[in-house]
Amino acid sequence: MAQPSNLYGVARIHALELRLLDSGKIERMVEASTPDDVLKILSESGEYGSSMADIQGPWDYEKLLIGERQRLVELLDKISPSPEITDIFFMKYDIHNLKVLLKAHYLERNYDEFLSETGIYDVPTMKEALAEGDHRHLPPFMGQAIEDVHTASEEKVDPQRIEVILDRAYYKEVLFRCQKHKQRFCMDYFSREIDLANIKSYFRVVIAELDPSAFTAVFIPGGTIEEHLFWKAYDEGWEKIPEMIRSTRYVSLAENGVTDIREKGKLGDFEKEVDNHLFSFVRESARNRYDSIEPILAYIFAKEYEAKAIRAIMVGKLNGLENQVIRERLRDSYV
Repeated sequence: MAQPSNLYGVARIHALELRLLDSGKIERMVEASTPDDVLKILSESGEYGSSMADIQGPWDYEKLLIGERQRLVELLDKISPSPEITDIFFMKYDIHNLKVLLKAHYLERNYDEFLSETGIYDVPTMKEALAEGDHRHLPPFMGQAIEDVHTASEEKVDPQRIEVILDRAYYKEVLFRCQKHKQRFCMDYFSREIDLANIKSYFRVVIAELDPSAFTAVFIPGGTIEEHLFWKAYDEGWEKIPEMIRSTRYVSLAENGVTDIREKGKLGDFEKEVDNHLFSFVRESARNRYDSIEPILAYIFAKEYEAKAIRAIMVGKLNGLENQVIRERLRDSYV
């Protein structure tokens, strides 16, 4: 149930922020000798300690992250002053599940192992909607996206096309909700996310040496960078993309991407810097705000980045990677 104001929710969030994994604890996890030692450090946290009994060993670490995400959803259900806004940060898991289910449907395979347990709509509801062709229990934008996928797949089933249709539908709905609720912070955040996704797609097309039309096929509308600027960069040389977007806030990030491709032939530092850019924007927007939804949204991001850090560390430890390699893969921490 939505709360009448932000004050209650923000007060709860500020108390919970004290339990977030700080850079010191994350560094201890990186320096831990074994995956079991990482779990021991996590068990010291009030957030994760209570879930340790549910896992059988280090390979079960994902269960910790799923459980923590589910608790976050339950918390927001109690404290969010605007569920229609906070929900959009979890609908991406619904979109992921729709992608999995639609691909399974068209390829006649079972991909249940790839489904996420966290989302606004449960998986059985989605499966029933697809099986019966009845989308009444899903939001209209999801129902329309499913129909668009069916139409696009009449002649040829293209898994990438399924991804793009659902991504575009998701971002269109997100921007609509942000505008409807006059959430300038959310509008700014998601326009950045769209812009950076498009820049990343541009670089991936370059790396794969694909025809520029491949970029148009995956371009997501709704950002601040118009598609024609990417085409202009193709015409003048792909390395020109920083110059083409020089009036935007992404020039240095694009320069990092160009350097990555030139020196390594792949994206590495660029993707890390993209995540840090978005996280820094969220963190700064929420700083010293007590009467708005920004701190609540920032906490959602903080928990997501915390999960990414734990996952990166556990994967590194389980695969015997050097500590420095693991450290280089980590993004900035919230605290």
